[in-house]
Amino acid sequence: MIELMTVERTKEILREELKRYFAQNPIIVHQIPHEPEIVNLDRLIELRPILGSKSTIYKKASAGTIPHSKQGKRLHFKLAEIDEWLSSGKVKTVDEIEEEMTNFLVKKMRKA
Repeated sequence: MIELMTVERTKEILREELKRYFAQNPIIVHQIPHEPEIVNLDRLIELRPILGSKSTIYKKASAGTIPHSKQGKRLHFKLAEIDEWLSSGKVKTVDEIEEEMTNFLVKKMRKA
């Protein structure tokens, strides 16, 4: 004989099975390490790859467009300042991106 179960009874069975499963297999929470406050150029590229290559970041630092500090020949970056700088950047419209693409292609075609 086949017995039809109600939605409530199905939920109850699922809850019981989940409790049993998690009692036998506890969830292990992996702690995400905190990011350092100040990083060097290599670590910056690792943590914020959107910024580009070393040469790109050096150019931006030299032009003073990216927040940084310098000790001797080494560049240092505060991640909070970098994140703020990234989020305050101008967002381009589709028309601006298309115009840049067209200009780029026209220049490439002239050189070819």
